This record gives sequence, C-alpha cells and structure tokens, in this order.
Amino acid sequence: MNFFFKRLREGSTWGGLGLITYGLGNIFQIDQAPAIAQAVGQTGEAVVSTGDWKTGILTLITGVAAAFIVDKPDPAPGQ
Repeated sequence: MNFFFKRLREGSTWGGLGLITYGLGNIFQIDQAPAIAQAVGQTGEAVVSTGDWKTGILTLITGVAAAFIVDKPDPAPGQ
C-alpha cells in the first residue's frame, strides 16, 4: 500500500494516468476524453505540488463533471 501512495506523489504517474485516459478515450471514441485527461493532469499537479489530497480529488471530480455537462446553446439574435 505504501508503494501505491509513493507512486501517486510522483508527477510522472499522473502524467501517465492522463495519457492512459486520453488513449482509452480515443479507442472507445469518448468525446470528453481530452477534458478528462486534462482534469487528471491538473489533479496530479495539485497533489504533487501541494500534497493536498482534498484539493486534488475535488479538482478531479469537478473536472470530470465539467467534461460531461452540456452547454446551453446561445439564443438566436433577436429572440
């Protein structure tokens, strides 16, 4: 278990997780994969730079949620 947590404190682990996410998204044709991969990378930056797991997990959750939220279309001019 200690080995696992040591790996999660390394930036390369999070970079690899982001690339795996992006690659799987391409294989399974998931449109949101680039945004999710970016959220994973940002989570890694937060965890590695500050050691704050709460902020890292919150970043991951909000990033993934943002990838799946559909934007409302802009109303047509004059309406």
